[in-house]
Amino acid sequence: MNLRPAFALLTAMLLVAGCVGGPANDAGTPTAATETGTPTATLTTETTTPTTPLEPSLPTGISDDGSVNASRLISAHESALEETGYEFEYRSVTEAGGEANTTTHWGTVAEGRTSFVKHAEYTTDSSSEQYGMHLWANGSVLLTKQVVDGQTNYNERAQDDHLRQQLASVATMTETLDDLLASGEFEVTKTDRSSGQSFVTLSATEPTDDSQFENATEFDATLVVDSSGRVHEFHRTVTTDRVRLEQNFELSFVDTTSVERPQWADDARAVLTANVEVSTSKNAIELEHESGDTLAADSTVRIEHGGETHVLEFGGTFKSGERVFIYYPADGDAPVLVADEPTDVNAERIEGEYSLTVLGPNGNTVTAMGFGVGYSDESSHSS
Repeated sequence: MNLRPAFALLTAMLLVAGCVGGPANDAGTPTAATETGTPTATLTTETTTPTTPLEPSLPTGISDDGSVNASRLISAHESALEETGYEFEYRSVTEAGGEANTTTHWGTVAEGRTSFVKHAEYTTDSSSEQYGMHLWANGSVLLTKQVVDGQTNYNERAQDDHLRQQLASVATMTETLDDLLASGEFEVTKTDRSSGQSFVTLSATEPTDDSQFENATEFDATLVVDSSGRVHEFHRTVTTDRVRLEQNFELSFVDTTSVERPQWADDARAVLTANVEVSTSKNAIELEHESGDTLAADSTVRIEHGGETHVLEFGGTFKSGERVFIYYPADGDAPVLVADEPTDVNAERIEGEYSLTVLGPNGNTVTAMGFGVGYSDESSHSS
């Protein structure tokens, strides 16, 4: 299932009207009477001195003529969001061939992006299978929880500069915003002020010539940004002859300097370290525990082959120096994991492409690999 989140940017800007000054003089000043005794008077007219209107404050990336520089606007969005805590929610529904795929993201980010949590869920009409990805990160570590059709997998990863950059993009929905801005011919359609903030609204009713929606029969996208460049919301609806897409995003500020670790954090940090080597014979796949932590009896092996996925439980501890074997019965039954090499069983030949993952008792990945097996003669080998 593909995640294609798309966002609408909220821009804000302030427009202030000019003020009118007071009168320059309250009354005329009479002149002295002439010799004829007929008095005359010269009166000054009442005037006003207008002040100069304040110029609207456009965010970086939006020019005075209303044109939009997407990369500069997204950069301003990322930088401005680092100054405050915020919450966000995103939902995308794609309908094609009578089937709907739904993607939902939501999360909380602390001020300074010192820590954040993000959740993502994916569902489709054609399957009861659900996919979920949950992550929590601070300046030193990334913890993840992945749920696929009831199977849960945890992981912990130390932060480095490259990962921090990737996570910043995740926390600010940069890729989705970039996709949105590149898809339509946006222009400024509104400027206003609300709740003490100035906003600018960008709208597009036509896709760009080089976008994936160039043949759209309906295209309507709106983006709202404040004067600092923060995107507060966006909406996009697209209809083509094959697909209909609806996307909505909203962001709100929250006063938070730290996002607490989730309840599953301890499971994510309980990652086992074991060196498990994989090799093949003619009729079996061999797993050898060469060093590291002992795997508990409820640890599992997930193996994919021929379009089918099976999860096999060890059934006993698996420690350094031990071996286990996986074979596929010749009658087409599910693969079997055994402690002794299957030399006297009727098994399928090990051949083709395989994906194998060893998981600890809490679902953490111990080792994972993909490999292919082929034969040029009767000798066996893996590649």
